[in-house]
Amino acid sequence: MILATVSAFKDLPYIETWGDVPVLGIIGNQRGTVPAYQEVYQKVREQHHFITYVHDDVECLEEDWHHRIAPEFDDPKVAIVGFGGATGMGVDSIYKVPYDITQLQRIDYYSNQVGWQIHGKRETGARDVAVVDGFAMAVRTSFLDQIGGWKGFNFNFHGYDLYLCLMAHRKGWKVRMVGVHCDHHGGRTSCSAEYITWCREHGTTPEREHTEPHAFLYDHFRDVLPLRVR
Repeated sequence: MILATVSAFKDLPYIETWGDVPVLGIIGNQRGTVPAYQEVYQKVREQHHFITYVHDDVECLEEDWHHRIAPEFDDPKVAIVGFGGATGMGVDSIYKVPYDITQLQRIDYYSNQVGWQIHGKRETGARDVAVVDGFAMAVRTSFLDQIGGWKGFNFNFHGYDLYLCLMAHRKGWKVRMVGVHCDHHGGRTSCSAEYITWCREHGTTPEREHTEPHAFLYDHFRDVLPLRVR
């Protein structure tokens, strides 16, 4: 297993908290997070059976985190393991009423994050989920091989975690979450001056970067949504 710590616009301040797992740091400022993830996959796919992608603003509070993640892949049907995940995605009325982005919401989110109660419910063990949160997720390389890596998701910053999980369910894989204790200092990139500048230079806006991938998910996964996992 290798840890790919991906930064959008700045240094990688928390890599020292990840124990003895090899770390590959990637700066994705001129490409976006998803192209950077694809670069990681292409670089290490032949050397590593699993890739753990984490944001640069995640602080892991368990040095033996990988000893909790790795056994999940003993099940050959597990494609993705995250530090936080929801047992549902998509409201019951999706595709029955006109589209609204809120129809793609996660339902019953579990984690062992600092401040877990802000996001949902606490889970210190492990469970099947519909989708994981992309701030930290380990992915089986053979699954990425099956779907061509991240090439099927032609967007930059948002929705890639939902895309990957929905693809896994479509292809018959399982998605899991493990309640690793961690702190996600989230939101710094999406509201940063660097991000706004990047959007302007690439002919887009922060709003478009958020809404367009969700519209794609809505159209592309009609066969999967709404999704519930017990």
